Amino acid sequence: GDGRKIAYLGGAAGGLVTTAADYAQFIGMICRRTRLSPESHAQMFSPHTPITSGDMAGAGDWALGWIVMRTGPRTMILHDGNNQEFRSFAGFDPATGDGLVAFTNGRNGGDLIHAILDEVQ
Repeated sequence: GDGRKIAYLGGAAGGLVTTAADYAQFIGMICRRTRLSPESHAQMFSPHTPITSGDMAGAGDWALGWIVMRTGPRTMILHDGNNQEFRSFAGFDPATGDGLVAFTNGRNGGDLIHAILDEVQ
């Protein structure tokens, strides 16, 4: 947007170059169910495969690029990632439309994101 050049070292896992504000706008469109057909939206966020390994084992299911996590009566849709020094999190409650987007640029960014999540839950 503003003409600045960005050094890009990404691949499939780091192929998205954006800002937290723009990504929050994208998450808002998903929460409001705009820009996708009802069928595509349902397919994207329907559980497809149980998560059986890693930190999230047993906590939810894989959807199409997203994690569907149930915490008591709530269902949360989330996606996180990390590439070397960068950490990211995007998640929302489809019932309320409440969501959070956080991007950090440090290896301890995951700790910061978890602290924020603990405060807002």
